[in-house]
Amino acid sequence: MVRTIVDLLKWLSAVAAITLFAVAALALEDAIRVRDVMANGAEATALVDGGAKAVRERIDGTYWVDLVWRDGNEAPRTSRGLWINGALAKQLISGGAGDPPALLIKYLPASAPVIVRQAAHDQEANRQQMILGALGGAASALLFLWLAWLGRRRST
Repeated sequence: MVRTIVDLLKWLSAVAAITLFAVAALALEDAIRVRDVMANGAEATALVDGGAKAVRERIDGTYWVDLVWRDGNEAPRTSRGLWINGALAKQLISGGAGDPPALLIKYLPASAPVIVRQAAHDQEANRQQMILGALGGAASALLFLWLAWLGRRRST
């Protein structure tokens, strides 16, 4: 019975390590994307598609919007489901960003746009996810190794 619990914990810690390292890697990828868009992207003014009513709240208190803008060639562009923080969402809903709400963005052709006012907040969130994912992944990997060592020691 104890051996099966130790084996279960061992494999759960392995899955947790892989998952947490993946979270850290995805956060790093997004941080690189945001940095690249902010450094090399073109500026545009994007409208919230559908006005303030288009700011949607998810269950966990995060918000997302759909944006429309015209690129340098005057071609229409859109971005669906772009995450925004609560403070910006409240400003958009209250009408503090105009009617219809408009946001300054930077964009690259092959990448999701970045809201200029939120770029620093995005980078801080990515930094926290990278740190917590890496530390949690390392702790889970160490737990896996320790439980694997315990299992080998008991069997000999």
